[in-house]
Amino acid sequence: MIQPRMTVGLSILCLAAIASGPVADRCLAAGEKWSGDGVSWVRPEGWKQKARSGLRFATLYRADDEKTEITVYRFGPNSGGLLANVNRWRAQVGLQPTDEATLKKESRVVKADKLEAIVVDLKGESKRIVGAILPTQNATWFFKLTASPKVAGKHKADVPKLVESVRFKSE
Repeated sequence: MIQPRMTVGLSILCLAAIASGPVADRCLAAGEKWSGDGVSWVRPEGWKQKARSGLRFATLYRADDEKTEITVYRFGPNSGGLLANVNRWRAQVGLQPTDEATLKKESRVVKADKLEAIVVDLKGESKRIVGAILPTQNATWFFKLTASPKVAGKHKADVPKLVESVRFKSE
């Protein structure tokens, strides 16, 4: 068990690391709660998190394979719609577009802070996307694991697990 003084010391060390750059990744370990900019989540076991970069709200990566990532984006509430975004992901893995009825059959819904996110598992020949789209009143959140079919299959449960842990301070 971490003692209170040690926790304060680690917090100060992490703040110093965040201010100084790449070392910040080490402070955001798997299984810990992350919170910032009105949202929080718990990283699934085996995942670490990098600081914000460009359009990415967050990037989670496997501790044992930094190329395996879950990217998190936050866009406005009118971000093209569910079907258009899923069809864009389908094109990225070499699949043909789908329609609303098929999408409903081939996706599942998970709860995130009293909201509903849609989760899809899109398997192409050489690439697989496990993604979730979480619309809120003020934004649309995208969580996307892109990897080889084998690697994405191994970690596909981590995307809905991450999304289910999402909590908003005020939406």
